[in-house]
Amino acid sequence: MELGEIEQALRCLPGVLDAVVVVRDDRAGTVLEAVYSGDGGDPAALSAVLHERLPAYMVPRTLLHLPELPLNLNGKTDRAAVTAALDTARRPAPGSPAPAPAPRTTGPPRHPKPPPPAAHPSGKEPRDRDRTDDHPHPAARP
Repeated sequence: MELGEIEQALRCLPGVLDAVVVVRDDRAGTVLEAVYSGDGGDPAALSAVLHERLPAYMVPRTLLHLPELPLNLNGKTDRAAVTAALDTARRPAPGSPAPAPAPRTTGPPRHPKPPPPAAHPSGKEPRDRDRTDDHPHPAARP
């Protein structure tokens, strides 16, 4: 998937001057989030148009409007500042109720511990130097 394709689709929408799409890792997996500048209007309306023009997996989960995109010292889009703006927009406003925690799932662990190794018949684990039967040359075996 080319992020540039998604950015170009956003730029083609009426009122959108510039756009940047970032890939983020979330509990749900990898997600796309976008920031745009201009007079683009309602993010929900823009998202609806993107759903008509792009496959569902290419439509950003979040669309955030900024007056202008943050730039670094070289004049390029500052992706770290874009990510910070997305994080700030996601935080609840002071005094608002905190979101409910995600429900915990019960069941077997994702990565169960491997079973312990089988016990040696003598009751103790042999050391490597005690092993004489696994030498590659038959003449070296006792």
